[in-house]
Amino acid sequence: MIERYRNPHEDSVVRSTLDDLRREYRRLDEGSRLASPFGGSRLALREAENARTFLDRAASVSGQLRQRGFDTAAQLGQAAAGQLLAAGDRALGLGQATQGLGLGQAEALAGVGQQHRALDQARLDLRYGDFIDELNYPLSALSIRQSAVGQTPMGQVTRSPVTGGGRSPVSDIATIASLFI
Repeated sequence: MIERYRNPHEDSVVRSTLDDLRREYRRLDEGSRLASPFGGSRLALREAENARTFLDRAASVSGQLRQRGFDTAAQLGQAAAGQLLAAGDRALGLGQATQGLGLGQAEALAGVGQQHRALDQARLDLRYGDFIDELNYPLSALSIRQSAVGQTPMGQVTRSPVTGGGRSPVSDIATIASLFI
């Protein structure tokens, strides 16, 4: 992942820095030769010391430049990973919000469905009540007539046991007439 964030010009920066160090080394090397035009062991020691210094310095500078490039790439990679995580968190939050809205809509639809079902049930109950009223209409009309008749004085019909030979028709008529009085 870090390679994606490395500076593509890092190698050219390291090369140009090493070229600068080489020029400095050559300048020091020429200065040493001019100071000892006849050579000798002292010149060889000075050249060896300059070569060692050059190599140490070249390794140190190139290592520092590459380390700085790596650190920068690592920081950029971590920042990108942090941004990805933040984007994931935002996406998760949006998903949860969307889910909450969906559940709210589902609950609202369920409530509407329950109200619709309750209205349908009330309509069916009303129709059933009307059906029962139509079915009982003849009986209730008769009941109303009977209660109206029941409030008029009708008298009472009684039967008495017949003894002897029977009853006279006049007594039967009197009994019937007493019913209407």
